[in-house]
Amino acid sequence: MGLFDKVTAIFKKDGSTSEKTAINDYSSMGHSTEAVNEVDYLYAVMQVENNRRAILKDVQLMLSNDPLVDETNARLGRKTVRGGIYCIVSGSGKHQSRVAAKTGAKARRGANVANKAQQIIDALWARCKIDSAAALWVSKMIADGDIFLNIIVEEYEGRYRIKSIRLIPPLIMKRNENEFGEFEDISKAFSEIDPNNSLYYQTIVPERAKRHFPLWAINHIRWKYRGGLYGNSQYTSIRKLSKQNLGSDDDMVVRRKTRAPQRRVHSIGNKDKPGDSKVVEEYKAAHRDSIVNGKYTPNTDYYHNGLGDVKNLDGDGNLGEIQDLQYLYNKQNVGTVVPKGLAGFSEDINRDVLEDQKEELFETIEDIRTILEYGDGGPYSGLRAIVELELRLQGLDPEVNGIEFDITFNTLKNEPPKDLIERTRIAREAGLIDLRTAVVQISHVFNAENPEHILEALAEEQDAAAAKMKKEKKDFERGEEDEDEEPIEDQSLYQDAEDYAHLKGLDKIERKALKTLKKRFSRIHKAIKKHINSWEGPITDAESTLSKKDIDKFIEAVTRIHSDDEEVTQAELKYVYTDSAKIGGVLAAAAVGISFDIAKDDIIEDLLENAGKRIKGVDETTLKEIRLALAEAEMDKASITQMKKKLAGVVDEVFANAYHNRLEMIARTETMWAYNESALRTYAAGGVDTTNAPGLPAHPRCRCAYSSRNGKVIILVVGDERTCPVCRSFIDEEY
Repeated sequence: MGLFDKVTAIFKKDGSTSEKTAINDYSSMGHSTEAVNEVDYLYAVMQVENNRRAILKDVQLMLSNDPLVDETNARLGRKTVRGGIYCIVSGSGKHQSRVAAKTGAKARRGANVANKAQQIIDALWARCKIDSAAALWVSKMIADGDIFLNIIVEEYEGRYRIKSIRLIPPLIMKRNENEFGEFEDISKAFSEIDPNNSLYYQTIVPERAKRHFPLWAINHIRWKYRGGLYGNSQYTSIRKLSKQNLGSDDDMVVRRKTRAPQRRVHSIGNKDKPGDSKVVEEYKAAHRDSIVNGKYTPNTDYYHNGLGDVKNLDGDGNLGEIQDLQYLYNKQNVGTVVPKGLAGFSEDINRDVLEDQKEELFETIEDIRTILEYGDGGPYSGLRAIVELELRLQGLDPEVNGIEFDITFNTLKNEPPKDLIERTRIAREAGLIDLRTAVVQISHVFNAENPEHILEALAEEQDAAAAKMKKEKKDFERGEEDEDEEPIEDQSLYQDAEDYAHLKGLDKIERKALKTLKKRFSRIHKAIKKHINSWEGPITDAESTLSKKDIDKFIEAVTRIHSDDEEVTQAELKYVYTDSAKIGGVLAAAAVGISFDIAKDDIIEDLLENAGKRIKGVDETTLKEIRLALAEAEMDKASITQMKKKLAGVVDEVFANAYHNRLEMIARTETMWAYNESALRTYAAGGVDTTNAPGLPAHPRCRCAYSSRNGKVIILVVGDERTCPVCRSFIDEEY
């Protein structure tokens, strides 16, 4: 079977061919044109062809002379296919890699048939240079209304394949459809004609054509298709406006040239003795146009024989008020699709209006992409038809093998890179997206072809930072072991103990306090040592060795170091203050027979009745379940991790997955609030004035706690690199 027969069989199988039959056994076929008679149809075709050729020539002239039309046409072509066109076969390794880049899952190899189809398509894309040629195709389709893509097929290694795709000028192409909108002969579906030979439209299939093309050899895509044989140029309706605006431009230039030079009136004679006409002509000849220094200088003076008079006839002084030129330009700009604010004319353009116009432009570009992919609805139109033809030529029938593919384009970017980065950062910090999604979303800003490389680099940096922090911590603690701060053991273990001073709970607190104070003295010693490194030899008597200025400076430094370190030590001793108070209550209960556990009831009550008022985005039912989970966790003396698990059980799966960090924040914030409220009530019962105490927690995950000094409330602040400015303002304050 030859090439023609092979491909023709493919199109007959698809139902792309038609027989010249007006009526069949199932339904009647209507005409696709108002000319229901074949002779009338041929006459209508003649009119269409003549008008089409005139429009194509006008558009070519517009593209050459009108910068507005030329630039907007080029921009549409570039922006539509910017970044290339991608054809991805579902289930192929390439498809799996793209999915893995977005999800983080391991990329699979893909199915054999899908991988083979992907290789064929990738080779077609590279061989025919589709990415580089697509911008021209779009520009020509918008300008001419049609593109005729000539599919060149060759034999290669025992099979056929598409060798190249050429663009044929629409001026020399004719679509051979009859009055029913069908090809009478798919072997002569299109013809290349001589536009100067008027006989080519006397028959549906021109007899004097230069050559004929079968249906599969010409991929015809029509823009603004409204029925008939051909599409319509985007600029058909603005041809007249373009000529008018270009004429106005010429008028402005001529007016400036003619009004700018100085003019004189020459009188050859006067009213009493008029000059002779011969004398006047001789005078004019003597003052005719001249060439000065190689530059032509026209003469615009007036001449008369003394009887004449020159007066200015003023034109319409209101021309500038009617803004006719602006109206004509705006009207022409509508036909170019591109908003005039994006074409360089941004005067008096409202930013909100321009944003809306940009959205309309992007929707138009999406329409262009759809037509480029799927075609105009014809039997063989669009990139999909070309891909399917290539697969079948290579022996892979998409229908039989279940091959599905997507033709995609780069996302249109209406957002400046800095705004995109900021929006992504905010979403990431709020826990709305994970790190992988954030990197994939902004990787193109940094020209990263594969987001996976960025993720690998970030992981390496995090590992390096963690290793460095671990080393610094180890060096700082000088090899001392950190004791686990697990909760105090069950009170029942030591309620009946006889030796209260050596209970296991108190032993642990004592060790913690001793370690904290040792670390403080070590820090102070290191800081003070820096001030005495310059002293030579041991000093037994400072007054006899150092000056009074040196001694005062040393005392001032030591005082400042102690003061600066006090905040850190106070925060580290918070554990000692709170847990020793708990054990003290238990010891008192054992001694006097009164259980101090009742003091915790108000914490449970607060968690059940008032917790969660700071939580946003949950309904009342969910809020009650959150309160119950917090109260149960407190009764079970649960850790933060255990509280998170209880909270995850009461919110829906979507909330838990999207806001997994938020559950930890809720657990910490609400329990700290309940404990602080209980402490504040305890201090008030003991006579401490709590009316001016600031509300705690001051913010989500706040670690501050109430305490008392001199009959007033103070705030215990954890002083480290995570302490916020709000909490730092509580230091050294009494309320």
